[in-house]
Amino acid sequence: GPTILTADSVSVIDAVTREIEATTNVDKVQSLTNVDYIVGIDGGLSAEKLVPKGFDGSSAQIEELRRRIVDWSSMYKRLIVSEDFKAAQIVVSINRKVTPEQSSELLRAVNAICQRHSSAGLSFRQAGDPVLSDLAKTYMKHDLIALIPVVTVVVLLSLLFAFGSIEGMLLPLVTVVISTSWVLGIMAIFHLKFTVISSCLPVVLIAVGSAYGIHVLSHYYDELTAGAGPLTRERHTELVVESTKKVVKPVFLAGITTIAGFVSNLTSPIEPLKVFSIFSSLGVTIALILALT
Repeated sequence: GPTILTADSVSVIDAVTREIEATTNVDKVQSLTNVDYIVGIDGGLSAEKLVPKGFDGSSAQIEELRRRIVDWSSMYKRLIVSEDFKAAQIVVSINRKVTPEQSSELLRAVNAICQRHSSAGLSFRQAGDPVLSDLAKTYMKHDLIALIPVVTVVVLLSLLFAFGSIEGMLLPLVTVVISTSWVLGIMAIFHLKFTVISSCLPVVLIAVGSAYGIHVLSHYYDELTAGAGPLTRERHTELVVESTKKVVKPVFLAGITTIAGFVSNLTSPIEPLKVFSIFSSLGVTIALILALT
């Protein structure tokens, strides 16, 4: 079957290795074409490259390369080449002091190098913590852009269906939009960045926080429906006060239980989960206060 041990493939691996080595913030690159192979000469040991100079992909050279890899299988197999010789790995060690921005820039540079050397018979895949971190950042941005409008529209339609009025649709949403904005602003003040966990904060707060405004409005409309006589300004103020008095205790207790649930995550040893716990409970607290006031 097809093998990675061909003249063309080895040439591409060598070119990619050299280009990545020349990239900023790369400490070391180890691949099929630059890894050492120890040989015995005159009773001593000598280090040379696993792939000899002048490798042209002839049957004899491929067989010799296979033999070398098999001789030191624990050194090369599943580290530099796969068990079936159909894939090779290029291990890139990066500077430990790189910032997330520099790591993303390096990943883009490596991707560009791989793209330049891609061919019909050869493809590249990237793996490792920097790759996962960059993908997580990309997915977080996508989720924030896509999910916030979706959850907002869903909540608005649900409120319009429930109350059948524009004010009934908008007022509960106003409280959660304000609370979400305040929470994200406080996070920015303390220079806290979004993580995979905290990126769902806006969606969670819009979905959970809208419940308190819904309770308050629901009781207000019940009082309005049950009321008799003309709706004067004084009568309207009285309705608002009475309905709010009746709903304060159940709404407050509902909010406290939700806050307690989020606060319980503080016991987790995972730092991003603690940040999520603090700011989700803060957001619910603000939404609760705004809904009652």
